[in-house]
Formats: sequence, structure tokens, C-alpha cells
Amino acid sequence: MTAATGDLLGREAQLEEALAAPIAPRDQHKALYEQLRDADDELKQGLLGQKAERVTPDDRQLTPALIETILAEHGAPEEAKTPRAIHGHERAKPSGRKPLAAASGKR
Repeated sequence: MTAATGDLLGREAQLEEALAAPIAPRDQHKALYEQLRDADDELKQGLLGQKAERVTPDDRQLTPALIETILAEHGAPEEAKTPRAIHGHERAKPSGRKPLAAASGKR
């Protein structure tokens, strides 16, 4: 029985070694998977977080004040109502929608 017991103990040691071999790579893979999942969650938080920039009430008026300053320095641009050349002919800037009765002719 001692020989059989020794063989069984030797076989048990071999099986434990064979079983322990894939455990370390599995644990490494699990750690990498958890890191990747955490990074994905952080990216989702960045993409799905607050969309609008928080601005104080004083800063909201900065843009109109800046526009007024620029217009005061350089003057307001004038819209061109002169005809412009387009591929060999001149076309005046459209004046807008024409009256419905004049445009359709029929009712």
C-alpha cells in the first residue's frame, strides 16, 4: 500500500502542477480585462457627461460686448447690393420672396 500511496501522491502533485499552470495567465487576463472595462467606463463618462460649458452670468455678456467693440473699431460691413459676375453673366442679389399673386398667375 505504501507504493500505491506514493504513486497516488506523485500523481496528485503532477495534477496540481498541471492545474496551476493556466491559473496565472488567466489571472493576468482578468486583470487586463478589468483595466480595459474601467477605461471604457471613464471614456463613456467623458462622452456622456455634461454637454454644455458652464459659464458665469458675467461671461455670457462678454461676446456681445466684444462684437460691439469690433464693430466700433472697424465699422459695420455693408451688404453688397451691386450685381456680381457669375460665369460670364451678371446676377443681382435676390430681394426675397415675390408676392404670391404675381408669382403663381393662377389660383
